[in-house]
Amino acid sequence: MYDCLLVDDEAPARKMLELMIDWKEIGFNKPDAASNGQKAYEMCKIKKYDVVFTDIQMPIMDGIEFISKVKEIYPRQKFIIVSCHESFAYAKKGN
Repeated sequence: MYDCLLVDDEAPARKMLELMIDWKEIGFNKPDAASNGQKAYEMCKIKKYDVVFTDIQMPIMDGIEFISKVKEIYPRQKFIIVSCHESFAYAKKGN
């Protein structure tokens, strides 16, 4: 089974992702969750995730900084950016 992490400062957004995907059916354990990039980064230092879903606009540490810091530890980490940010160019900074 694969492990994933959901990172979003809005609890309803995290819950929606958790509920709308049949994680078990696609080979994933129930996802872990974090409410900001700093918490998620601390979790990633403890556990290696197969995929991380992250928002980019969050307090404390935004998704772009979070992605950058995790890639220092795990350069091949897979991320899926989930955001309502109006500028796609901003989201591309996470690449």
